[in-house]
Amino acid sequence: MKVFQVYHLLILLSLITTPSALRYSKAGCKYTCGKVIIPYPFGIGANCSINEWYVVNCNSSIPYLSALHHLEVLNVSLYNRTVTVNVPNIYNCQNQGQNTKQISSIDLGRSPFFFSKSRNNFVLKGCGNALIMDHGTVVAGCSTSCTNYSSLSERNNCFGISCCQTTIPHYLQSYSMNLTGLERQGGDVACGSAFLVDNI
Repeated sequence: MKVFQVYHLLILLSLITTPSALRYSKAGCKYTCGKVIIPYPFGIGANCSINEWYVVNCNSSIPYLSALHHLEVLNVSLYNRTVTVNVPNIYNCQNQGQNTKQISSIDLGRSPFFFSKSRNNFVLKGCGNALIMDHGTVVAGCSTSCTNYSSLSERNNCFGISCCQTTIPHYLQSYSMNLTGLERQGGDVACGSAFLVDNI
């Protein structure tokens, strides 16, 4: 399960570049923010990118996509045509008798980006149900069961016992995640989390 603890906040967005765009930065522009290389068509500052969607702000050596809700940039790969960003997951704990629901959403709107089907999986850790929806329509989901959570959660798998995963559709630009039906195990408070994960 270590892979999910390390990478569960990574989302890869697909982007479109042309061969002429394969260079580090425009003349006079910085191309690094902290330890992250920011290659063109992205650029640090409004005058250094190809357009407003690719503007990166560098605050305290941390790069952010300013047009996309200030998502933190972790890596840009022109070779793979992807940008890796850091987003929050859904985490929910509930007490006995409660049936609470946690929802989190991201909308890339009219941007040129979409979530990469080939590079992301939708994951639920815990005992319950999770759905990923696009404008109210369910596009992916999975459910788990936990007969012995303490021992099974130690295993390095995600096949329905305390953890499940599924793929996302092509060309997904917005989603909301819904986490419900958490089960209590051995008198403990029921907890679960759902997220998109880098599957590489």
